[in-house]
Amino acid sequence: MELNKETKTEPLTNKEKKQKGDEYEAFIANHLRQQGYTIAEHGKDNGVKDHGIDIIAKMNKNIYFIQCKNWSAKSSYKIRDKELKISRQDARDYMMKHPLYTLSEYKMKLLYIVSEDIFHQSALHYAREHSDIVECKVMPM
Repeated sequence: MELNKETKTEPLTNKEKKQKGDEYEAFIANHLRQQGYTIAEHGKDNGVKDHGIDIIAKMNKNIYFIQCKNWSAKSSYKIRDKELKISRQDARDYMMKHPLYTLSEYKMKLLYIVSEDIFHQSALHYAREHSDIVECKVMPM
């Protein structure tokens, strides 16, 4: 259960959780823009139809499919390898359906960015084994 920072006794409402997530996605998108990436805010533009892709970032011949999570490390929920595998397949499916992003032209990588360390050891192990296509990062807001 995540507590509202103002009252410290009330869990966040779904609206507050969405707003917190949207703010984090915008923060990450702006950070990447400042580093020279071309950004598509896929989650913002597509809502629940984003297919697990919050941001698409391109630079040179690299394309990153990014999933952002602004969740508290105090929560019992951890991102496991299962979520990384699903997101990796979502990114592949997206590239196959959108011929502008062909695997022959771009080196694809899944990037999971979180505001606090909520990665389970299984996710970190999976990312290490597949470091050429999967990366886990903690980036506080």
